[in-house]
Amino acid sequence: MEYLTVAEARSRDGIKLVLTRDVPGPWGEAAKAILRHHGLEFLPVAQHGGGANDELVAWTGHRNAPLLLIPGEPVRSHWLEILNAAERLGSGSSLLPKEPRERAVAVGLAHEICGEQALAWQVRLLMLDFINSNTPDSGSANPMLDAYGYPTGFAAERRAVFDRVAASLALLDERLAAQQAAGLRYFVGNAYTVVDLYWAYFSQLISPMEAPALPLEGFRRAIYALYSTLAPELAIDALITHRERIFEQHLELPMSF
Repeated sequence: MEYLTVAEARSRDGIKLVLTRDVPGPWGEAAKAILRHHGLEFLPVAQHGGGANDELVAWTGHRNAPLLLIPGEPVRSHWLEILNAAERLGSGSSLLPKEPRERAVAVGLAHEICGEQALAWQVRLLMLDFINSNTPDSGSANPMLDAYGYPTGFAAERRAVFDRVAASLALLDERLAAQQAAGLRYFVGNAYTVVDLYWAYFSQLISPMEAPALPLEGFRRAIYALYSTLAPELAIDALITHRERIFEQHLELPMSF
């Protein structure tokens, strides 16, 4: 993917999406897919994972990615803000159910995948710990360690992290099984929603796809394969099969970042 620098992006018109370059960060990959689903063209802007990103902070007030910048509107950094903006501005089918009860279920399941303290948040703590343990001086150089609650003495928290991830995966597995038992092929209702989209991308933190679908090598692949390495007993075959179908029918491969 071709990225603009912050300096270049500031002088350009149109929608901008700030993304962590060179890695398939699931929040960013999902944001890209949501905008594409709704036919919204955007200019990708580079954020550097683990870096100070001072120019980005000066421009947007944020260090992280993804960030959605729509002319004349506030910067959006939260997954639900980005989704709602795309739903409002874009075309095509909604990624949220129309019926209020099902919409509430969809937002709740989405939060369990990508919300604060939820599944991906917990796996990210393990990833930060891995990076911190394998990169000299990373603790002093990586502002994410403080920003995302990486605690001192993390070793004592590891068991709780695995327990929370396992509980989230069990919830998703049970939900999918109940849907399939009722003859339904998606997480919510009988239509493709953002829950299916989020699971497709965030599941890369649990069991990453192989190349060429996910073109990661070396240390970066080791980071994304960390959870499956640490928890090889995972029994999520149905969830992974669902992910493969969602990519085949609704999303683009190979991922480009």
